[in-house]
Amino acid sequence: MASIQKKKILILVDWFYPGYKAGGPIQSCRNFVAFMEDTYDLSVVTSDRDAGDDTAYPGIVSDKWNKYTNQTKVFYASALSLKQLRQLENEIAPDYIYLNSMFSPRFTLLVLLLHARKNTKATIILAPRGMLKKSALDFKPAKKKLFLALFRLLKIQNRIRFHATDATEVKDIKKILGNTETIMISNFPGKQNDFTPVEKEKHSLSMIFVGRVHPIKNLDLALQSLINIKDQVRLTIVGAMEDEQYWQQCRSLIEQLPANVTINIKTDVPHDKMESILRDQHLFILPTQGENFGHAIFESLAAGRPVLISDQTPWRNLASHFAGWDLPLNDLQAFTTVIEKAAAMAREEHLIWCKGAWQYCHDFIENAGIKEQYLKLFN
Repeated sequence: MASIQKKKILILVDWFYPGYKAGGPIQSCRNFVAFMEDTYDLSVVTSDRDAGDDTAYPGIVSDKWNKYTNQTKVFYASALSLKQLRQLENEIAPDYIYLNSMFSPRFTLLVLLLHARKNTKATIILAPRGMLKKSALDFKPAKKKLFLALFRLLKIQNRIRFHATDATEVKDIKKILGNTETIMISNFPGKQNDFTPVEKEKHSLSMIFVGRVHPIKNLDLALQSLINIKDQVRLTIVGAMEDEQYWQQCRSLIEQLPANVTINIKTDVPHDKMESILRDQHLFILPTQGENFGHAIFESLAAGRPVLISDQTPWRNLASHFAGWDLPLNDLQAFTTVIEKAAAMAREEHLIWCKGAWQYCHDFIENAGIKEQYLKLFN
């Protein structure tokens, strides 16, 4: 009996493995491939270098198909052109084209322009990845307004399907682009290993911030919350230095911190090293202005470490689960108070919060039913 031919999905994303500097979007795409490649024929088109790098990844062949797994291949483009994109689409003949960014010139805009006046059998699905939040639109607004004006002028929103990862993103899409076809599904979660405790002494705290050094991630607020701390606190900052001017503002705040607060900076940490680093911490902090998922938050919860985040993410009501705290950004003192509370904890009390974080993540994975929802998206 002949086997049933898998439907084909062509995925376009600015950065993919072995890249890691762009953070969450890379993990979103890798998790998608891991969960979906048994069901669909997947091909990924991406850049041949990591975010901010001038040279291609070692070990890959640029402008050729490379084997990623036994079932998925990746085309690492040195400079994706309209002609090259058309050739790749003709070669793959996809049933679905999945775009993993709202404002990418090469990996979103190019595709949409190619199909603006062309009938194609492929269903185009666009995942804005949180880029339609007000906090995201406020950065470099002129270019984004121009893009959205062109988007609406060509009525692209009427011919594609949107993938939103939470109810807030559904509202953002419809507010800006009208009553479009939008399906809400969370991102695929990563794996979770067994729970491992960490040693903790009273009035001592190891914290970690993981995210791009960019105003939207609010590292400056995390630093301000430490200025009046009396306990021994060590903050490890892991992230690509994306905005040099903003980093200088953060450096100025670091210089104002008291002697009992120490800062450890790690600019380049491959993703496969992150879990062991997280497990050495007592508290994860990310007072972000907005996340549509927040892979770094999820990974800290998965590692069994409580999180201190803003209320601008899908991860809410954390304290009721002893998993962490989600606080309003206009209350700096609330962040300081939580840090003081966490620092004062002895090992036994802190262990309750660590187990709560791990269990919160475990329950999310068990109850999500995410793959079934994605099968409806690609239908």
